[in-house]
Amino acid sequence: MSGYAELYPDSQPPNKKLFFVSDLHLGVPSPVESRARERHFLRWLEGVTPEAAALYLLGDVWDFWFEYRYCVPKGSVRLLGFLAELCDAGLPIYFMPGNHDQWLTGYLREEVGLILLTDPHLATYQGQRFFISHGHRLGPLPWLDRLANWVMGNPFLQNLYRFLFHPDIGLRLGCLLSARSRKAHHPLDYTDLGEREYLYQYVRNAVAEGIAQDWYIFAHRHLPVVRQVGSARYVVLGEWLDRCTYLEIAGEIWSLCQHKGTDQKEVLFSGRLSDAMVAV
Repeated sequence: MSGYAELYPDSQPPNKKLFFVSDLHLGVPSPVESRARERHFLRWLEGVTPEAAALYLLGDVWDFWFEYRYCVPKGSVRLLGFLAELCDAGLPIYFMPGNHDQWLTGYLREEVGLILLTDPHLATYQGQRFFISHGHRLGPLPWLDRLANWVMGNPFLQNLYRFLFHPDIGLRLGCLLSARSRKAHHPLDYTDLGEREYLYQYVRNAVAEGIAQDWYIFAHRHLPVVRQVGSARYVVLGEWLDRCTYLEIAGEIWSLCQHKGTDQKEVLFSGRLSDAMVAV
């Protein structure tokens, strides 16, 4: 299909799996707790790597990530090192920045080897069309959220921030503001808003206008959800602050799963790509 990428990389052998994960928010609530969560994620990553054709990281991997020209935030070195090792070994790892880690200058691409995706990303797989987005810019957002997204995404203001604040100040200030924003949205992060959910409304409007894709995969909202919206499937990946959820696609079979420990997972939702969703 014109304008669509291939969700399954051509460079990979057949019969492997695609994995989608987001919202680790590394760095909070403390370095000790963040490091424990990082190790937990790495154990999962080590377990799925042998069967992975590609890994999609859909944003907010860090609670605050801001790259200066010669400086990046401290921490998460275990994750960065393992991701670099996987990239060097030939595993495609795609990264779509979220609202907490969108301030990039090239370090993750050039040093680690991540493949950066624009938001939204359109792709095809098994005859299905996929719309992939972190999700923070979509839907009928309140004006304050729209303003915040514009400010945070403005290249001029990003460069001005780098110019005005030494990294010791700029990174510390950014972490404080990011934590404040996350805490302000926390009461709704785990609330099922049903049809009031703005990402749901975005998909519903696309269906009503006859322009919907077959699959919508979102991050940002922390409640793992799968719904059928007319002809479209609507998926929210969830998070790794508490539930440790992820989406895997193996051929025609998809599953939204919760990582429970070494080699253990609970399937929350599952089905076939071409069929309607079935709750497990």
